[in-house]
Amino acid sequence: MWPSYISNPEFAIYRERAVRERNEGIARAGYLAIVGLGRLQANLAGSVLPRIEGAIGAYRAWRDRHAALRELHALDDRLLRDIGLTRADFDGVVRARDRAAEAETAPPEVVVVAQDVALQAYAAGRCHDEWRQAA
Repeated sequence: MWPSYISNPEFAIYRERAVRERNEGIARAGYLAIVGLGRLQANLAGSVLPRIEGAIGAYRAWRDRHAALRELHALDDRLLRDIGLTRADFDGVVRARDRAAEAETAPPEVVVVAQDVALQAYAAGRCHDEWRQAA
C-alpha cells in the first residue's frame, strides 16, 4: 500500500520537481562521464600512443638489425674475404646501414632566411618598391 502523502495532490508539485531534478542530475552525470572519457581518450592519444609507437619502432629496428647480423654470420669465410669483410666488421656494417637508412628518411631542413627578412621589411614598410613586388 502506498503512503498517503504519495497520493495527496498537494505533494504532486514536489514529487514532479523531485523527478525532474533527479532526471536532470542523471543527465548531467552522463554528460560529465562522456566528457571525461573524451578527455581521457585525448590524453591517451597524445601521450601513451606515441610511446607505444616508439617502442614498436625500436623493436622493429632491433629485429631488422639482428636479421642483418644473422645473414652476415651465415656467410662463409671465403665470401667474406671476397667482399673485404671480417666477422669483427659486422656491427660496424649494420650500424652504417642503419645510419644511411635514417639519413634517407629524415626530412630535409630548409632555411629560408632571405624571404623572411623581406616579408618582415615589407610588413614594417621599410622596403623598396621592387621588394614589395617580390614579396
